[in-house]
Amino acid sequence: MKNKNIFIAALASSTLLSSPALAVDFRPQAEIEGGFFSGGSGASGGFFLPFVLDSGNAIFIDTRGAIENDSVRQGSIGAGYRFRASDQWVIGAYGYYDYLKSSYGNSFSQLSFGLEALSGDLKCAATSTCR
Repeated sequence: MKNKNIFIAALASSTLLSSPALAVDFRPQAEIEGGFFSGGSGASGGFFLPFVLDSGNAIFIDTRGAIENDSVRQGSIGAGYRFRASDQWVIGAYGYYDYLKSSYGNSFSQLSFGLEALSGDLKCAATSTCR
């Protein structure tokens, strides 16, 4: 059960909280991170690569990975399509494959699909009080 919670937390942090998932602009991004903590070390990284089409829409590839103490490995690769619905909204669809290998040797895989509606200012969009 503990490994399942670790897997869910890893997926949520890599997919839901990633800066490309919240971005409205279609710009390439690369992230590399590392650190030392009590009892070990860890490193993670990712690439977000959009291919902007002539109409201003974009197809993107998003990859992320992490390793902790040379035993926990987590990776995610996804692709999607985004288009500008208005000056403030971007609508899209995506699919991801996620993998986790725990420190106990257990492996987990999952496929996920979704729809998204992104805005640069969610408070403005939700209250209709844009400044």
